[in-house]
Amino acid sequence: MTDEDIRRLQETLGITLPASYRTRMAAFPVPAAAGNTDLGVWDSADRLLQCRARRGAPGGVKPWPARFFAIGHAGDGCPHALDLEAGDAVWWIDHCHLDNPGSHKETDSFSARADDYFAMLREEMTGEGVDPNGTPAERAAKEAKGARESAAGCVLAAVVVAAIVFGILWFLRR
Repeated sequence: MTDEDIRRLQETLGITLPASYRTRMAAFPVPAAAGNTDLGVWDSADRLLQCRARRGAPGGVKPWPARFFAIGHAGDGCPHALDLEAGDAVWWIDHCHLDNPGSHKETDSFSARADDYFAMLREEMTGEGVDPNGTPAERAAKEAKGARESAAGCVLAAVVVAAIVFGILWFLRR
C-alpha cells in the first residue's frame, strides 16, 4: 500500500489510522504478499474500502461502528479489525458479527500482532517453497503449481481407491 492509498482510506472513511498500521502498510514487510486480499492482513486499499462488514451484510450482519476498521481475513469469514478508539487494539470478529459472543479483543497492539503475524507468514511461505522476499507473481506461480500437484495427487488417490474397489468386487464375484 502506498502513502497515497493510506491517505485515501482515511479521507474516504473519515478515520485516522494508527501510526503503527500506517508505517507497516506503507512498507509492506512481506514483498511476495504485496497487494494481497487473501491473508490475515490485506494490502489493498480498494478491497479494504469495499469491505462489506462495515456496512452490514446479508445474513444479519449489523453495520460496524465507525471505530472499527477491517484489516483483512484469511478467507474464513472472520476478519481482524482495528479498534480506532483503543489506539491500535486488534479484534477478531466472529463471522463479521461484532455482537457474537466469540468476537473479542485479541491484542492491545497492532504493532505486536503485526510483528508476530508477518514473522509467521514469512516462515509459512518459506516452508511452502515461496520466497517471502520474492514478487507476488512468483508467489502466485508457486501456489498454482502446488494446487496442480495437489489435484494430481487427489486424482491418483481416486484411481487407486477405484482400483481397490474394482479388485474387491471382482474377487467377490468369482
